[in-house]
Amino acid sequence: MAGTMIAEMPKADSHRAHSTPARRVGSIRRTSSMEMNFPQDLGGTYFVKGRARDVLTRTAGAAPEVLAEDSLTARVSVPRIIEDFASDPPLPAEIALVGQSALAGYRAAIAPAVALPAYTDRPLALLLDDMVGSAIINTWVKVRCDGDVSARRSGMENVCAGYATGSYSLTGNWREFADVEVPPLQLAEDLDAFHELAADAPRTVRRARRIDVWRTAQGLAIDAMFQDSGVTPDGVRLAIHEYRFFAEAQERGGEMVLTGLDVVPGALPYDACRAAPLSGERLYGTPLPELRRRVLAELRGPVGCTHLNDAYRSIAAATALAQVCPA
Repeated sequence: MAGTMIAEMPKADSHRAHSTPARRVGSIRRTSSMEMNFPQDLGGTYFVKGRARDVLTRTAGAAPEVLAEDSLTARVSVPRIIEDFASDPPLPAEIALVGQSALAGYRAAIAPAVALPAYTDRPLALLLDDMVGSAIINTWVKVRCDGDVSARRSGMENVCAGYATGSYSLTGNWREFADVEVPPLQLAEDLDAFHELAADAPRTVRRARRIDVWRTAQGLAIDAMFQDSGVTPDGVRLAIHEYRFFAEAQERGGEMVLTGLDVVPGALPYDACRAAPLSGERLYGTPLPELRRRVLAELRGPVGCTHLNDAYRSIAAATALAQVCPA
């Protein structure tokens, strides 16, 4: 199904990390963060603190209405086994994540909870899903803090566009571009633009998301960003992955379906990563709630990007979020 590009929306600049735009009047903003701390003396065990918040901005210059605030904590051991887990709101008693891998089989384990009406559109669903991506990006600590370059490429061929067969990323320097420092995501001129984040500390990694949704005459508009970053031993926060994308959805057959998509890469490890957005048009015509399933089915292996795929999936709740936005 044909789609459209979002020409009227502002574009992010490629090859650099970005901060947070001001809140838009009449929009709902979902922000989330997964903060991972890697104590050097625990042999690879790490601690996760996830936080997500929904706020509605009705008028210019006013504090937003906080609609939801969810959180989770976890302790994950080698090889990425969840040893301890808690969330607010708590998961149903039958969803037991302790002893579960944060990678293999994890999404199947959380699927029954995410499918429940009480959870599927809550911020917690996004935090739960991001346990997988967070487990993947923590390799950065081994590479950037511990100098273990081999950890970056082990078993990675064809898992995504960045590691497609023949790519320089599999044979050359682990990073093509110079280190890109990450500016603060919280705005001094608008302290409500992003929820409170943990202070920078060495050997920490963060996955942060921002999803803005508002109504238009045609349907819905979405401005979304995700950013993975880590703090070096000398205290500098550097970008790992970043994409910003603009999407539009229109009502067809009683459902809001994706009709437009424009992806702008930010700071990324490899030039090959920039091919991933080309396959996004495969998602046109997908009802927004179906993105969680459709992305995993359509954008597998070297035609997609693991992290961009997660970003596409993160807007599955946009239809529900927009229900509180002014018409």
